[in-house]
Amino acid sequence: MKFANRIDSDKSFAASFNGDPMKLESIEGYSICATWSGGVGTLKLQASNNAQKDNVGDLTVAQMADPAAVWVDITGSSVAVSGAGDQFWNVADVYYKWFRVVYTRTSGTGTFTAYLNVKGIT
Repeated sequence: MKFANRIDSDKSFAASFNGDPMKLESIEGYSICATWSGGVGTLKLQASNNAQKDNVGDLTVAQMADPAAVWVDITGSSVAVSGAGDQFWNVADVYYKWFRVVYTRTSGTGTFTAYLNVKGIT
């Protein structure tokens, strides 16, 4: 199983943000191709095994902000942002349920878009 889609489309770099959580059930690896138009700060990936879900498997807005959800930085995923740029993350051997992109703003503005591709267990 493979698919690609746009995630975190046109997010603003005018403030820090936690990207939309992406479910990785039955996924063995993923890649993200990200691009941004400006800003100064840091991008990183985070993972979680205990983020709550509703009965169809999607996180609701309230659950994304749930303090019981533990999000941990994925080692080696941090990228410094200073003006326009792009980044490619290739992540294999995925053994967690959820991931998200996190931006911590220092200054400036811009927009951020990322595309996700996954390979699942068939």
